[in-house]
Amino acid sequence: MICSTPAKRRRSDRDSIFSQGLRSNLPLLGAVLPTFLLQMATVYVPALNPIFDTQPLTAPNCCSAWNYRAWCFCL
Repeated sequence: MICSTPAKRRRSDRDSIFSQGLRSNLPLLGAVLPTFLLQMATVYVPALNPIFDTQPLTAPNCCSAWNYRAWCFCL
C-alpha cells in the first residue's frame, strides 16, 4: 500500500486518504496488491529463486536495506 499512497492522495484536493478510505479505488488496489504478492513470491518461494536468480534477504540485510532506502528518500 505504500506505493499506492501518492496515487490515492491525488484523487481529491480536499479529502485526505483517510477520509476517502483504502477501498475507494478498487482498480488501483487490485493492481497493487497482486503485484506486491508476486514480488514477494519471486523472492521468498524457494522454487522460484533459481528461475529469477534471487535470494531472500536475511534480517540484517533487510534492516540495512531499509535504512539505506530511508536515507536516500531524505536526500
